[in-house]
Amino acid sequence: MNDEQVRDLREAGWYTTDEVAALLRVDASSLRRWRTASPPQGPPFVQLSDA
Repeated sequence: MNDEQVRDLREAGWYTTDEVAALLRVDASSLRRWRTASPPQGPPFVQLSDA
């Protein structure tokens, strides 16, 4: 991910798991694991639905 792509993501406000993983330079599975930890770890998370 280049600097311009990172800047664009930071200005967007909402990110996918893959985008956050790229910004943090971690695997997306790490973010999923952090969310299910007790207590939850990592960046705040909001689950959105198509329904």
